[in-house]
Amino acid sequence: MLYFKDQGSVGLSNYTDLLGSTAFYKALRVSFIFTSASLIIALTLATVFALMARAMAGRGTLFISALLLPWALSPYAVALIWQWILSPSNGGLLNTLAAQIGMGPYAPLTGDNSSLLILILVGVWRNFAFATLVIGAGLTQIPKDLYKAAAVDQANRWEQFRHITWPLVRPSIVIAATILTISYFNEVQLIIGLTGGGPVEATTTLSWLLYKRGVVELDQGQANAIALMMLVVSLGLVFLINYFVGLRDRRMRVRHRKHALEVDAALVQV
Repeated sequence: MLYFKDQGSVGLSNYTDLLGSTAFYKALRVSFIFTSASLIIALTLATVFALMARAMAGRGTLFISALLLPWALSPYAVALIWQWILSPSNGGLLNTLAAQIGMGPYAPLTGDNSSLLILILVGVWRNFAFATLVIGAGLTQIPKDLYKAAAVDQANRWEQFRHITWPLVRPSIVIAATILTISYFNEVQLIIGLTGGGPVEATTTLSWLLYKRGVVELDQGQANAIALMMLVVSLGLVFLINYFVGLRDRRMRVRHRKHALEVDAALVQV
């Protein structure tokens, strides 16, 4: 973890320099925004599309296969495709189409907020189909008899989703959330191909900062320090996801146990 130069060991100076720099905290902030926003949007879309695929029965497999096409491409290839679509030059697809109707030109990759938003949306577009596949697999494991019993009890669609679908598919959502969290937090190829960390470091995440320090500037000491920090943060994020999900499950078990005891007490009194 320490980096040695000609003058000998530098000790912990790589870490103290990193923790004392504003670039690190700015990149950490952008990483959290990118990861959290992409994760929320991707999981929401994945759950909706997984439910749609289940409703489509046999055609759902073809539906999910079509959604998986962006995920099958390399992140850098996806970035180049969207770079061509959003390019402000005459060759860009967006501005070419806009010019046909007398609008534009548009340059969404040159604005601070718009460039980060585009990066989030492209990241979601590429990865949410994988989460759809994971959640869809979880939905197929739910016994259909549960829905038949709920229909007999006259439960509506929302009640069936709330009391049957959501509790039983939640483990699959946690798995998808864990994988996507690690993927989004460590994403660098999209940034290299789409924004290059700009404009004005608006899309500079920790992964891009690692790439810049280690590959572009060849500062291996700082790159090693950033890599270690990313490992710690990634483990912390995964721990938090599983902790809060586990806490919710424990509370539900306590509530169900309390309800069962109340029912037993009522039966004894009868």
